[in-house]
Amino acid sequence: MAMRRVTLSASLFALCAAFPTLIAPALASEESAFPAPPEAFELVLTPSDLGQGQPGATLAPVEPEPLTATQLSAAEVERNFPAPPEPPPLVLDFPVEKPATDLATAPAMETPAALPADSGIAAAPASPAPAEPGPMLTAAIKPAEPVIEQDAPTLSPLTSVAPSPAETPAAAIVQDIPAPPYPAIIVLDEPATPPAAEPARPVIAAPAAPDEITPLLAERLAKAVAQPWLPERDERAIISFYEARGHKPLWHSADGLTETGQRLRSQLSRAAEDGLRPEDYAAPRLINPRPLDLALADIRLTALAVRYARDARGGRIDPRRLSALITPKLDLPAASEVLARLNGHAEPDRVLASYQPTHEGYRALKAKLAELRQSQPQAQPSVRIPAGPAIRIGMRDDRITLIRARFGFAPEDGRMHDAGLATVVASFQRDNALPANGVINRATIDAMNGGDPSAKSADLIANMERWRWLPGDLGTEHLIVNVPEYMVRKVENGEVVHAARVVVGKAERPTPIFSDLMDHLVLNPSWTIPPTILRQDILPKLAADPGYAERRGYQVIRRGNNITVRQPPGPGNALGNIKFMFPNDHAVYLHDTPSRNLFASARRAYSSGCVRVERPLKLAELVLAGTDGGWSERRLQSLVGSGERTIRLTRKLPIHIVYMTQAVDADGTLRNFEDIYGFQRRTREALGL
Repeated sequence: MAMRRVTLSASLFALCAAFPTLIAPALASEESAFPAPPEAFELVLTPSDLGQGQPGATLAPVEPEPLTATQLSAAEVERNFPAPPEPPPLVLDFPVEKPATDLATAPAMETPAALPADSGIAAAPASPAPAEPGPMLTAAIKPAEPVIEQDAPTLSPLTSVAPSPAETPAAAIVQDIPAPPYPAIIVLDEPATPPAAEPARPVIAAPAAPDEITPLLAERLAKAVAQPWLPERDERAIISFYEARGHKPLWHSADGLTETGQRLRSQLSRAAEDGLRPEDYAAPRLINPRPLDLALADIRLTALAVRYARDARGGRIDPRRLSALITPKLDLPAASEVLARLNGHAEPDRVLASYQPTHEGYRALKAKLAELRQSQPQAQPSVRIPAGPAIRIGMRDDRITLIRARFGFAPEDGRMHDAGLATVVASFQRDNALPANGVINRATIDAMNGGDPSAKSADLIANMERWRWLPGDLGTEHLIVNVPEYMVRKVENGEVVHAARVVVGKAERPTPIFSDLMDHLVLNPSWTIPPTILRQDILPKLAADPGYAERRGYQVIRRGNNITVRQPPGPGNALGNIKFMFPNDHAVYLHDTPSRNLFASARRAYSSGCVRVERPLKLAELVLAGTDGGWSERRLQSLVGSGERTIRLTRKLPIHIVYMTQAVDADGTLRNFEDIYGFQRRTREALGL
């Protein structure tokens, strides 16, 4: 049989020195819970084990002998194994109940130093007390394998603290062990190194290690990620994301929130700057968190990041619920794409911010929102106009003096409302989406007095939200029609190269709001009357007046029970000389009009849904720039009346029909436009503003 050498530490011998018996007779019994090991062992004692300052002799190898149990007297134990200096008492970092048997009545016992978690010391079931007086310590020498499993409770990790003598009596011991007789001690065949002494410090719970967070995250993931504001497909994407990374936390470590996690949470906390509600992205703040807290916080922070990215791109409300005529193609990011960008990125705050619109119109409104919030404590104007009856041109009123002061006129200019003041008032009304008639009524006075700051914020936020409905890339070249402003603009490389007035749909037949691609123009177009106009306008007139179609130049085409009415090209054609085509579900487009006098009106909502354009041939020249043939405005004019002609664009041109009731001019002035279809009001209501 091979001889193995075992070195026992001082802490184990300190335990041995506390009892009068060293080896339990139970080892020799055939019914012992720990059968004798298959190898013989030699006991080697070091100077530190013996508590002596000088080297001790090492026992020479001996021939293997059968393992036997030996009963030693108390005097022999004291003589051969002197007790080392008393170490500090062992203190648990959690409350325990006092043992049933008072330890003071037990034989004197030296307290061992704190054992490391992997020292191999494990509690064994208590055995009945022996017949001989006094407790007995049972020691067993065993190989490294196999490790014997026991049903006794496992001790929690301990924190060693050295109390002052005044606080702890010399014999005081606080530990979570059963009352005597004491459990058996299993000594492994590899010595354990005692931990280095540490200075006294407060007793605190040990921080969680990442491998403690991971199993809890895996266990709670499916339930924690299920949120009413998160689409089911995003929940599945988050679960798959964590599974792919072995359920390792993304934003937390054993010490709490990581640096990247702090940056992400900081961006979420600034949601109000972009008109979002910070409470929708409230990230948990943890103090002395448990591993479970860290796991749940990590899952929530990831879900909030996905929600923020979607909301930044227009995911807060469904525009189609506001009206069937609002049909933008939302560019909502998939959760998998958001997480792929965030994973491992050193600046997750920048990643999230990039989902906000980058359009100049959006940034200008965002700046105005910040200005408004900063100035709200001083929002009231220095001149406040009292309420009263409406004041028309030629009327005298004491309030006129205040109104003149409000607009910078000299007070001595009088109490009469004259044409000069009316011009300024009309301009103010136009900028505040009021009828620009110069009449100083209640709505005009309310606007002069500053209005409600919260309502102003709500208007800005609602307009910012509609910017989110647009594609992230409007196109290097594009057309944009703002319906409430009655304007169309051609934009190239961020600069407006052309602007023109337009006529849009009347309130009962609104112009749809959407984006598409213009691919061709038609010169000298014919007009096939759309079904809605045919049913509501043309057929009743045809039924009442059989000569109506002939006088209008309409061609009535019958195919069985179907009737189609077509107006051929000509000076009286409802589409004028040209139309700009971008096939869409609403069957609307831009076109010329023979009723050009309508462009002189301030309020230009007269069409049946299509957009009528002022100076359409100039716009056509810009649209066709780069297209083969050199389509100048002059050349197009020369072809008017020569027959219907289709001109296809070399490159499709993005066109965006939008609904913005607020815009910022180049000089920084915020302009307001009439909510002609009520879409602004509906947006505010949907957002809870």
